[in-house]
Amino acid sequence: MISEHKILGSLIYRTAQALNDNTNFNQNISHLNEQLREQYPFYSAMVQTGRLNLWHYPGTIEEIQSQYLYLDSNRPDKSAILKYPAVLSFTSIEQKFTKDYRIIQYNLSFITKSVSGWTTQQRDKYIFEPFLTPIVEEFIHQVDKANYWVKGIEYTVYNVPTTGNTLGSSIKLQYGDYIDAVELPKFSIRVMTDICDRTRSQIEKESINVTEEIKNLLQ
Repeated sequence: MISEHKILGSLIYRTAQALNDNTNFNQNISHLNEQLREQYPFYSAMVQTGRLNLWHYPGTIEEIQSQYLYLDSNRPDKSAILKYPAVLSFTSIEQKFTKDYRIIQYNLSFITKSVSGWTTQQRDKYIFEPFLTPIVEEFIHQVDKANYWVKGIEYTVYNVPTTGNTLGSSIKLQYGDYIDAVELPKFSIRVMTDICDRTRSQIEKESINVTEEIKNLLQ
């Protein structure tokens, strides 16, 4: 049985690849970089690398926090592009099984760096609407596209500005930066029990590719 972490990693990898092929998305990032170069250098870092890297950090709150603090301490020159944007998948992950499929329930947060002084309207204009929301929408699209092995999804969405300390939030800490997040608590997918070897191999390869990109940037 293929790991629930590998399944999610594969979907995240497909999301990043689709957005890198999305001309409108990339043009919007370039325009934002021109507007916000002094206030928000994060978009400049993305434009310089020439691609969106969407990271996958699964684990407990404490485990994810320690990874982020490690990057701040050991690679401050790479920290911004290695930490954000990312999909945090908080454990434990609930799974239910039937004869034909299993239901996997994740607690997900799509996060990126924010600016502490921005108003809610500014965060909507510069982060949620042009950046985080399209990432989440593309992720949902990629889950739908995998209909040969995913047979349905259920989810609720929270837009969480800056600190994540809101009712229903799965974020309980800060990550060395002010952050904005789109949270999908109890995000459930139905995965077919019988996944063919070819699909299984593809999922495993794509999941590995998410972390391979981190290794490449650290060199």
